Amino acid sequence: MAVNRRLVSSHFPYLPIHVQVGQHTIDTEALLDTGFDGAVVLPESLLESLSANGVPPLRYLHLTLADGSTLLAPRYTGTLRIGQLEPFRVDVIALGPVVKSPSPKVRWRESG
Repeated sequence: MAVNRRLVSSHFPYLPIHVQVGQHTIDTEALLDTGFDGAVVLPESLLESLSANGVPPLRYLHLTLADGSTLLAPRYTGTLRIGQLEPFRVDVIALGPVVKSPSPKVRWRESG
């Protein structure tokens, strides 16, 4: 049986998302890439509470940005809910205040 659900954004082209890593939750808006492959990139400022509360990253990723610069980014595992759709598992990656690379699958925009 197919389920037909709509996702409507009141702030197009951004969608409301709810990310949960352990007991920590983040509610924000994101621009969803149609090539989404299971990773959510969030600004490190939204994930600072994780390290402050003793939640270590699963590991660190070596990333190369579009301008050729490289960096280490903490990677967590979490759950993502987009609007009222069923939640699913994602990798949660923290980057600095500006996402420079065109490769992250979800770019962030703080709501408010």
